[in-house]
Formats: sequence, structure tokens, C-alpha cells
Amino acid sequence: MPTLSLTQPLIKRRIRGVPNSFWAQIYLLLAVLETIVVLIIQIVNIANTAADDSVDAWSNTKTVSSGSILVYDSLFIVGQLFFVVIAWEAVAHKNTIQVIATTCFNCLLFVYALIQYFNNVNIAPADSTASNLLVLRLCLGAITGVCSIAFAALTWELFLDFGWKIFKKLGADLAVRTMFKRRQVLITLFKLDVFFFVGYAIQTATLVLKVTDAETWVQIGVVMPGSVLVLTLGFYALHWENARCMLVVMFCLAVSPAYFIYRLVRMYTVGNHGTMDPYWDTREYLLFFIIVNIVLILGTLYSCWLCYRDFGKGLKTRTLDYQNGKVKAQVDAESTDAAAFTPGHAATHLPKSENRDRWQLE
Repeated sequence: MPTLSLTQPLIKRRIRGVPNSFWAQIYLLLAVLETIVVLIIQIVNIANTAADDSVDAWSNTKTVSSGSILVYDSLFIVGQLFFVVIAWEAVAHKNTIQVIATTCFNCLLFVYALIQYFNNVNIAPADSTASNLLVLRLCLGAITGVCSIAFAALTWELFLDFGWKIFKKLGADLAVRTMFKRRQVLITLFKLDVFFFVGYAIQTATLVLKVTDAETWVQIGVVMPGSVLVLTLGFYALHWENARCMLVVMFCLAVSPAYFIYRLVRMYTVGNHGTMDPYWDTREYLLFFIIVNIVLILGTLYSCWLCYRDFGKGLKTRTLDYQNGKVKAQVDAESTDAAAFTPGHAATHLPKSENRDRWQLE
């Protein structure tokens, strides 16, 4: 009877894009399964919501369309697809930092699912379509919550499994490894920024603001494309170590919290929670996105500053050398020489998955 070995991958056949590691394949498989289940549940929610023409299906005290519910269900689907993409990218490139960020993102999806559930509890009368869908919304929270715990456990295994990656990529220079770690953190933060910045702008432009409101066109014409442009400039500045572009990105990030604080104050001072309050059914969602965005902005700004100080210190050259195969050859030669000149010891190489006492990210 065949047994399952933790040192052998589930899929032994080499497939491009699929990591050749047991724990990495488990992580990716769980991410795909979670995404499939979430997509099925959300498609059912959207189909039932769109087919319900009853106003009372969504509220017994306020006049509200099901449009906002459809937007948030759709946004959840986009978030889940974004999650599985960055999860695959993280394990395919053996990026420990992005694996950790992906697990944290799944935890945020869990919080978002809880907000969806409790927000719908408050507006769904008994024996309505919205009330019947509450069970599915509760299942979303349970699924993402359990998966978050599983991803956290798998993250530790991947941290151990990918430990040699930095050494093989850039050598054993601690200074270079530290700079590379900061670079990977900033790249991961930029990716998360894109989702949360654009996600917040879409919500305010489609659910809160009106076509006749000038602020709507500012959101659509300035905030959304401006956010993408700044983050794209950040990727460019980091890759080519362009100090001037990075300073522009840091300035834009530094003034961004003022915009979100303005939106936060406006959201709670626009009026009473009555039928004329444009935020009454979106306030919890927008508050969640504002908090996450401010935290991400502060983290990204600090990370930009650290990477800016590292410009011109050799990381770019070392990365290019790795791409040309020079670093790997150097590391392999150093490893062979070290084994050959160790008195009384033969050159013994343990399998990667069994060697847990190796270099790791500090």
C-alpha cells in the first residue's frame, strides 16, 4: 500500500508553474479549493440577489437597492481571485515574504466575510431572499476562517522549506540578503496596495457618489488612475533603483493618509443615519478599506524609505549577476570547496526537505 511522504511532492511530474515541493503544492491546492468553493457560494448569492425584485428583501426599515450587495459580492470574488494568483506566485517563486502576506490577505478576506454576514443580518427581514442567503454568508466566514488557520500552519512549513532560497539566489552576504528582503517586502506591499486602493475607489464611485457630483469624476479620473500610476512608478523605481522616482512615490504616499482621513470624517459627518444618508449600508465596508489602506500606506512608505537608502549598494548588480548565472556558480563552488577542505568529513548533501538547520530569513 503506498504511503504519503512529506519529503516527496504530491505531483511528481514536472509541470511548469507548479512548485516541486510537498508543502508548496498543499498550500496551492488548498488555495485553489478555497477559491472554487467561495466562487460557487458567491455566484449563488449574486444570482439570487439579482433575481429578487422585492425591495423588502433587503430592508424592512430603509429604501435600498440590492446593487450595493451585488457590488460587495463581486468585490469578494475579485479579492478571492487576487488571493489565489498571489498565492501561486508566492510558492512558484519560493517567496517566503509573499507567502506570509498571502496568508494575511486571506485573514482579511475572513474579516470581510464577517462584515458581509453581520451587515446583511441587520437589513434582512425574516422569510426573505436575504434571510435565506445568510446561511451561505456564514459559510463563507467559516471557510475563510478555517483556511486562514491552515494557511498559517503551512506558512511555517514553507518558511522552513524555502530557507535556502536567499543563499542560492544572492550568496551568503548578510548585507545583500537584508537589502533583498526589504526589496521583496516592498514589492509585496505594492501588490496589496493596488487591490485595496482601487477597491476603495470603486466602492465610493459606484455606491456613494452620484454622476452629477464632481467628486465622482475626481474618483474615476484622478484617484483610481493616479493610484495605479504611482504604484507602477514605485515598481519602476525599485527595479532600476531610480532615486528621483522613488522620492516622488514617497511624497504621494505621504500625502495619501490625508485623503483617507478626509473621507473618514466625511463619512461620519454627512448626516443622520436616515434614508438620505448615502453611507448607511456601506459604512462598515468603507471603514474596513480605509483602515487597511492607511496601514498599508504607512508600511509602504517606511519600506520605500528603507529601499531608497539601499540604492547603489550592490543589490541591483547582484540580482543581475544571479540572472546571468554567475552567483549560482559562485555559491556552488564555495559549497564544494567548503566540503572538500573540511577535515574528517565527506561532502554529504541532505535532501532539501530534510535539512531544516539551514540559512533562513532573519
